[in-house]
Amino acid sequence: MLRFLSIKIFGVRLVFLIFLLLSIAIYIHKNQNQNQNQLLNLPIVGKIAINSCGSRLPKPITLIKDPENMYLITLDEEVRFDNILSESLDENEITNYRALFKKTKVYSPEAYFIIVKHSLRLPGVVKDTLNAWWFGPTQETINVIAHEYTHSARFPCFYNSGQCPFFSTKPGKNLNGNYVSYSVPINDQSFLEKTSVWIDNYSLAFEIDRNRFFRMNNDKIVLSEGSDFDKRLDIIYFNGKEGDFELFLTELNSFRKNIIISRQIECTEVSRGKADSLFYSSAWSRILYHLTASLEYTEINKPKTWEYLVQNKDFTYLLRWQVEAGLQEVSRTVVEFNHGKTTYITDTNSPEEINKNLELVNKSNILNKLFDESLVNDIPLSLDSIEELSNYGLDYQVIKY
Repeated sequence: MLRFLSIKIFGVRLVFLIFLLLSIAIYIHKNQNQNQNQLLNLPIVGKIAINSCGSRLPKPITLIKDPENMYLITLDEEVRFDNILSESLDENEITNYRALFKKTKVYSPEAYFIIVKHSLRLPGVVKDTLNAWWFGPTQETINVIAHEYTHSARFPCFYNSGQCPFFSTKPGKNLNGNYVSYSVPINDQSFLEKTSVWIDNYSLAFEIDRNRFFRMNNDKIVLSEGSDFDKRLDIIYFNGKEGDFELFLTELNSFRKNIIISRQIECTEVSRGKADSLFYSSAWSRILYHLTASLEYTEINKPKTWEYLVQNKDFTYLLRWQVEAGLQEVSRTVVEFNHGKTTYITDTNSPEEINKNLELVNKSNILNKLFDESLVNDIPLSLDSIEELSNYGLDYQVIKY
């Protein structure tokens, strides 16, 4: 009798335990679905985008092979960053930005790192820049801020316009007669008279001679006609513009970062606005074509400038690095969309548009010629430490952020 009673009690407990576990499982499942719906707030079709974007993202090329805590932001830095926001923005603005940056930190540590570090370095420009680049709580806002802040590794200074944050002793001259140079901001009180490229979690600064680095007005260069999107980029970045090859270097860098950031956040609830990784890959490929066309013109018509480019290994290595790293990101984007990837952004860009620009680039061997003559084609793209760069005759000043 006692044995039967014991078995009966055990059976009741077992049934109760099973019921309890089932109840917990149903509760968790229900809340997961509810939380996901609350998080995304999207129609059913949105789930297709989540599934197509759900694969693990490959690691982008980094100059240091295995960096530790590359995009680490300390608690103290976050407090200081929030204080800067509080001092720069009104109540509604700061609420919107705090919410967006909180999501940015989760989805794209690189974008968050760029935004925080730039703000800590140059707090005086935060209000104007954030107000100018607000497109709603979307990835478009994140991307525009990250793009422009990546440019902040250096600033062009036009002396006659009074827009220079420092006094230069070695200015160059542009076609309008304005003295021009670059400054690398260390903080809001200190600048280097160099140019610089923000690569991973640091910048590499180097000197350029502005009088030898400038290229002619681009009206002398006839581009192959592209898509309507390409034509808009031609107007913004090329047609009738004055500039130098440093501009190509920094634009390729900023657009490359946009591709990486977009692929991290374009399948999240902040994925709204005009631009996804396909948009930025299209822009990057057109800028690369601008570079190729300019190099072809320069080699034939400006041999002294060509020779200076060849001799400036600090520049040509970073240019090769941007071309190789950017092509990898663009290729990944094209493959994803060719395999049916969809995002929450409806744009007019296409893999075909990108391929047409890359075909124009591939018709010319000018990039390989520049890199070969400059002896940078055999320098590794990823190193064990930043100090190894000097082993290849490269002389950068490393600026840590």
